Amino acid sequence: MGTNDTTNWERRLKGEVVPLTSDMEPDYGFYRVRTKDKMSWRAIAYWFDDAGDLHCKLQGRDGELTRDQAQQAWPSASQNPITHDLYRDVTERGLPWPDLNDEVTRLHNNPPEEDSFENLQERIDDLSREAERLMKKGAAKSQEEADQAADVADSLAKLHRRADTLREIEKRPFWTRCLEIEAAWKPLLTAALIHKTLKQVVCAPWLASQKKAKEQAEAEARRKADEARRAALAAEAEARRKATEAAKTGNVAAAAEAERAQQKAEEITRTAVAAQHTAQAVARETVTAGTRGRGVHLRAADEFSIEDRAAMFAYLITNEKSLADIDAVFLKHAQTLHRAGIKVPGLKVTQGSQAA
Repeated sequence: MGTNDTTNWERRLKGEVVPLTSDMEPDYGFYRVRTKDKMSWRAIAYWFDDAGDLHCKLQGRDGELTRDQAQQAWPSASQNPITHDLYRDVTERGLPWPDLNDEVTRLHNNPPEEDSFENLQERIDDLSREAERLMKKGAAKSQEEADQAADVADSLAKLHRRADTLREIEKRPFWTRCLEIEAAWKPLLTAALIHKTLKQVVCAPWLASQKKAKEQAEAEARRKADEARRAALAAEAEARRKATEAAKTGNVAAAAEAERAQQKAEEITRTAVAAQHTAQAVARETVTAGTRGRGVHLRAADEFSIEDRAAMFAYLITNEKSLADIDAVFLKHAQTLHRAGIKVPGLKVTQGSQAA
């Protein structure tokens, strides 16, 4: 036996938690319950006649719910009290629920005949424009605004999942064919890839020995060229000295000796020039293997290792870009340790939240 006492209904409107009775007897008041598809609401009103018998209206109409159905709806309805004015707006005046987004409702009430790319694009474009409009307004200033944004986000998330599923279905035959092609060619490519190992195992040692021999030959050729150049300079100096003496004395024998010295100096100079050309030729020689194609040759490749971690770190932290990269790596590892229950010195953990 119930009464039309408004106390509990008014307390619920204020946000208070009012426990339900053990017999699940509804309280007087105006409430709403979700539709089966969870996309809208239906208004429900509870009251008692003079004899204390329960009466209920669903969406402003009598007789839609039996007493048992009214009681079954009560636990859910009790969580969603509404004002009498709002109840009349939606049941008598046909106004929309203020916290439901018009665009979401429109799309829900007018579903496409098929999930084609064009239909999905149209729905996603419409909701994306609605999302942009809501975001331009900024943070929600009421529960209704927050509810509308949440509904738009939920609808977009569902469409995203559906579009992603259809994308996977559409590409599956091509992806399967790609996998078949990969499987067919992989053994062949793997077999041919041995060319890299072949070059390292067979060619690289030979090329290294040839490079060393070339470096030795080049050094020897340059040494001989330097010796020949110095000998040529000395011979030229000696020829000039003898020519000067012969000119001073006018002695025929001295003049003949000066002539022979000049000829010898020229011969030594030619030898020096030839030695220089030889050294240059040796330097130009390439160390390579192969008689066709691009051949195989040695290529300089730097190898890096950390010799002094403290010194390197002290230098890198002075560079803003390097420091940002280092911080990202450090933070990633620190987060992993923190989640494993390990306290990391220097790591600051603050409680935050994000919409999910």
